[in-house]
Amino acid sequence: FRILDLTTSTTKPNYFFNSVLGYHAAKLGRYQEIIDFYLSKNNLNVLSMLNTKYILYNDSIGTKIFTNDIAPGSAWFVTENVNVKNDNEEILSLAALEFMNSSVSQKIEDKNYNNRIYNIELVDKKPNYLKYKAKTDEKGLVVFSEVYYPKGWVSLINGVAVDHFQVNYILRGMEIPEGEHVIEFIFDPKVVKTGSTVSLFGSIGFLLFFIVGIYIKSRN
Repeated sequence: FRILDLTTSTTKPNYFFNSVLGYHAAKLGRYQEIIDFYLSKNNLNVLSMLNTKYILYNDSIGTKIFTNDIAPGSAWFVTENVNVKNDNEEILSLAALEFMNSSVSQKIEDKNYNNRIYNIELVDKKPNYLKYKAKTDEKGLVVFSEVYYPKGWVSLINGVAVDHFQVNYILRGMEIPEGEHVIEFIFDPKVVKTGSTVSLFGSIGFLLFFIVGIYIKSRN
């Protein structure tokens, strides 16, 4: 779950909890727009979509904690996707979106899903790895309460690479086939591999240069 702490303007809560505001020098522009449009106005619908379970606030007595009973958890199945034509339509639709039943996306067309039995659970989470177990009696669409960022995140179902796409302006969506599945997201950016390879060859080159230098010096 995530929290929204309205009692402080510092980043201290981020040390202890997953804060819905958070802070990062490379914060995504889309997420900042969500903050400006909705989170700064304490819009409970969008806060819930981001799995905000607790809201801390001050009143005349002191600090209080509001428990948000409609926080959906880490991922959920929806019954339909509504296609939108542009970013403006997508972000504006979030104010009244019944996000537990519907998603909005520019990436896929209008679709209905008729799952009768379905479940998804987050079973492992690290900064660069997410693992879910899912079950559905028909093909379904899952919304993950994680920010969509295509540069480096690889998605798999039962170990096979599959596509995921952007829904609800900032979140991840994935179509899941009928059956029981293990779903994984792995952060594996090519730039890291390239940098590691360059670093490795650089180290090897330096080592060879050093060895050759010693050999030449020993011959003199």
